[in-house]
Amino acid sequence: MIVPACFGSFASGVALSHGTAWGLVRHHWVVVKLVVTVISTGLLLLHMQPTGLLAASAPDELVRSDGPLTPVKSQLVFDAAAALAALLVAAALSTFNPKGVTRFGTRWRIG
Repeated sequence: MIVPACFGSFASGVALSHGTAWGLVRHHWVVVKLVVTVISTGLLLLHMQPTGLLAASAPDELVRSDGPLTPVKSQLVFDAAAALAALLVAAALSTFNPKGVTRFGTRWRIG
């Protein structure tokens, strides 16, 4: 469910940016938000394997706190914290809209 939502977030952000004055590459905060989304989606796809491994072994005793999958569980906690940080950065950028335009944005305003 999360992977399609990531692709949907990217697609809707690109589509909506073309219909607003903010544009896709006119303001630094939009570019940073796009980069955060792309990196988050890539890392999510990269870390789906540990999630699948832990989900497949959940019924077994391998999931115990002292079992061999303890590093995988620690990685999943770190990944969740990083995802939360990415969401907070994206939300803050959308809420506060920091000033500053890119070189493309400056040319767009003048032209």
